Amino acid sequence: MKSQKLKLKSHKLERFTPHHFYRPSSIRKPLTRKSGAGFTHAPSFSKSGAGFTLVELLVVIAIIGIITSISWVVLKTLQPSWRLDGAVRDLATDFRYAQQQSVTEQINYGVHFSSSTDEYQIIRYGTTTEEILKKSLPQGLRFYQIIGFTDDEVIFNPYGAAKEAGSVSLINIEQKIKTIEVRPSGFVKIK
Repeated sequence: MKSQKLKLKSHKLERFTPHHFYRPSSIRKPLTRKSGAGFTHAPSFSKSGAGFTLVELLVVIAIIGIITSISWVVLKTLQPSWRLDGAVRDLATDFRYAQQQSVTEQINYGVHFSSSTDEYQIIRYGTTTEEILKKSLPQGLRFYQIIGFTDDEVIFNPYGAAKEAGSVSLINIEQKIKTIEVRPSGFVKIK
């Protein structure tokens, strides 16, 4: 009877190996016995592999190349339009700067255009005439029309009003035109 109880106890102990006590039940990897070192994980070799094949990598690289070339073409076609928009905003900002300086300093300020060189200058009219800033239009842009300003110049008085009403138009290489309108009150508007 005693030997039967011992057999029963030893049988129960065989079912409970050390990994039952140290490993969570959610991990179901088989354990193997390493000589003299306790239990270790059995190596798992599966055919589903964790890597990519050469064909898969080439397909991904081809897709990236196609998307890059399409976006490059789109960006190149939009670039002249973006340049024109940026140049018109810069010119309108410089009009407003000259207007603000004329009110602040209580002297006339002007913006003079040079159609032949596609440049413009901000000029201060005090006791002497002084060039404050000189800018060139970006590549691919030029002055298209300057209407209503005597000697291609906008002059703002100490009240911020413009001496004359008029407009300045810029054109890009795609023949797209943007116009800045200056009203007698000094209001600057991009059309």
